[in-house]
Amino acid sequence: MPERDVAGSAICQPCKMGRAMNLRVPYSDFVRELRQRLPLAEVYLERSGMAVILTAGDVAAGFTLLSLAPVPLSEVQEMLTSEGLSFRPGRWFVPDGATQILPHVVAISYRSGEDKPGLWVEAYPYKPTPGHALGRLFDELTSDGYLENSSLDDFIRLAEPNVVILDPEELSTFMAAFSETLLQSAVLFDRD
Repeated sequence: MPERDVAGSAICQPCKMGRAMNLRVPYSDFVRELRQRLPLAEVYLERSGMAVILTAGDVAAGFTLLSLAPVPLSEVQEMLTSEGLSFRPGRWFVPDGATQILPHVVAISYRSGEDKPGLWVEAYPYKPTPGHALGRLFDELTSDGYLENSSLDDFIRLAEPNVVILDPEELSTFMAAFSETLLQSAVLFDRD
């Protein structure tokens, strides 16, 4: 049976061994996890692009709770206030990179009026649907004057778009592979 702290939460063994524990949860679960794991902690808020990073931690336990809210800062503040939780500006720093927030990246290729296909890329702090991303592309092309008197359905039929959405985990995998490739290239370059 695991040891329990004064609030009744299980004390994780890695924390007792001196290693930090970082838990990243969906925004919708943040308050529940905070109340369960860190009932006395204050929440720190930091803007990150179109999102808000929420962190809370316990130095003695070596535990940090992290979430990303794809909503305005004022909405997060109102939610925390309505839940009776205190907050302040800032963010817990986690040296192992667990607080690195990677976006969801959408790439859409489409048939254009040129010799080569068009490519549209955008990053989101949340996972968009293909339909949402196509709507954003359509809105951008319309507002920039590239499409006149066309509907989204017409655009989809004529442009034959291909939507690819990369999750943060996939980006992390690509970045790790790229870093490894750079490291190998540096070693090979250093030999010459």
